[in-house]
Amino acid sequence: MKAFDHPAMFPEELARRILLLFSFQGNVVLDPFAGVGTTCLVAKKNGRFYLGIDNSQQYCKTALKRLDEIMFM
Repeated sequence: MKAFDHPAMFPEELARRILLLFSFQGNVVLDPFAGVGTTCLVAKKNGRFYLGIDNSQQYCKTALKRLDEIMFM
């Protein structure tokens, strides 16, 4: 949480398990409270498309930076 300056982050593994259980590769995952993009990041890593929405410009910038760091896909 400190690394991304967000008070309520959850582990990538939690998002991964939920996405694998409730979606298929190529599906679109919507996260209307994206924060710093953990769900979007996991979706991208697992072959899903994503749409993340947040009202904090700072969090959106952090999420975009995290997503840009993924070299595959």
